[in-house]
Amino acid sequence: MDIRADVLVLGAGVIGASVARAMAKAGHDVLTLDRNAGVGDGSTGASAGIIRVHASDSQSSALAADSLIAWNRWGEFLDADDSEELARFVTCGSLILDAANGFTQRAAAAMREAEVPFQEWTLQEMTQRFPYIDFHRFGPPTSIEDEAFWGEPTQYLSGALYTPQS
Repeated sequence: MDIRADVLVLGAGVIGASVARAMAKAGHDVLTLDRNAGVGDGSTGASAGIIRVHASDSQSSALAADSLIAWNRWGEFLDADDSEELARFVTCGSLILDAANGFTQRAAAAMREAEVPFQEWTLQEMTQRFPYIDFHRFGPPTSIEDEAFWGEPTQYLSGALYTPQS
């Protein structure tokens, strides 16, 4: 069997399928291969379904922020008829809790460099906005045999990053 294409896309998850669609729209003959049985059967199908703009590097953060344009105009991107029911992007924001492992500091630096809007919230601000959430710091992980496993948490998270556009 001799199969030829202009573009070979490896992976048919959300990224691979999007790349294949964009390349096909640009006029290329595209072949997409995936080790799984169907489109989105890998990690895409097991995701939380969020679209986040925070990342530990500025390039990824900028790219994610730029992708919001496509997500907000999803039907147009797919050339879908207005009557078609499609997955849709619902803006609800993301709260990235500071787990004291350095990630929120890296993400904040990356978003600043990429000029992606975000807010830094203190524990007091989080508690005011979400009074029903327990912001105790659970961890570090311990064995079930360790007495500390059964103890109540005594420390609180120090803060969080909030990205309203995601």
